[in-house]
Amino acid sequence: MKSVFRKTFSHVSGSTEAIINTALMQVAICQTRFQVIWTYTAACIRAAYAMANLTDFETTAYIECHGMDTAAGELKGISAVFGQTRSMDNPLIVGSIKSSIGDSEATSGLSGLIKIVLSIEEGYIPGTPSYPTLSSKANYQELNLCSVKNTISWPRASIKRAGINSFGYGGTNCHIIIEDAQQLLDARGIIPHRRSFLSTSRMLWMDEDDGEDHAASQSTSCTSHVLFVSAQSPLSLRCNKREILRHLASLNVRVDLGNLAYTLSGRRSHHFHRAYAVVTSSTLSQARFVDGRILAWEPRIGFIFTGQGSQWSQMGTALIKSFPEAAKRIKHLDNVLQSLRNCPALVPSQ
Repeated sequence: MKSVFRKTFSHVSGSTEAIINTALMQVAICQTRFQVIWTYTAACIRAAYAMANLTDFETTAYIECHGMDTAAGELKGISAVFGQTRSMDNPLIVGSIKSSIGDSEATSGLSGLIKIVLSIEEGYIPGTPSYPTLSSKANYQELNLCSVKNTISWPRASIKRAGINSFGYGGTNCHIIIEDAQQLLDARGIIPHRRSFLSTSRMLWMDEDDGEDHAASQSTSCTSHVLFVSAQSPLSLRCNKREILRHLASLNVRVDLGNLAYTLSGRRSHHFHRAYAVVTSSTLSQARFVDGRILAWEPRIGFIFTGQGSQWSQMGTALIKSFPEAAKRIKHLDNVLQSLRNCPALVPSQ
């Protein structure tokens, strides 16, 4: 279990002039559209919190915004609910995934949902570098809001709570309150299988010219990790093992074993000659690799997949009959393959 949807609420039928009416895009009525958006945003958020029996708005640390051209009115609506209990010393953090991946249109709300669930699970609030430029009409100091450029750790609190504000293409307004699942799991005596944690460092990734990586979370001394290496030859494998051990033995090296194990096993090509070592942070200097044993017999072929991707018999026949250029190319390939022994014909007889 990654998170809990505390409450979802949506209103407006979609037939109103909240988003879709193209006339609202005209400069002459921009102020009316701004008023509609922030009014509906505030009303939707208040209704969601009332239905969830939540009265302390300060416990919400982050709001994922719809963004785009609704940003200014949306931020005012968010501030109308949360800004009263905030100050610039403790502002509400806002952002939008659109500043990172663009507008995914019909699934834009889903993109924000995935972002928040992962954010709560990992304990980080991702930075949104370009989001302030999307809301240049908004005065953050007056609204008691802020948008962070760099990724930061989740503020320390008894519960991690966030909100997602989203507009449908037809004007429907929706707000979702999402929380960490820890309290629910504790109440039911369930041990979670998840990776959620709270970092003690507020700033995790600094600007590019800052060489220090603040994201490294050190593994506990009792946590075991498997370090996997592979190579094209036995000599190359020995060199890889030697270099890794030399690196780990250095007193000047600080290693996150979890990241190292993931990179070696999941972000490297897997070759024929392989070895592994099981280590903890307290046994790095004594790490010993175990070489994999090579099979004494040749592997047998179990299945052969042609990779054609056809969904039904003689699917390519219609392609040949309908597209002369495709028929010409396939005929040429068939002539080449016919020089091989016992090669079946690619082109149908008729």
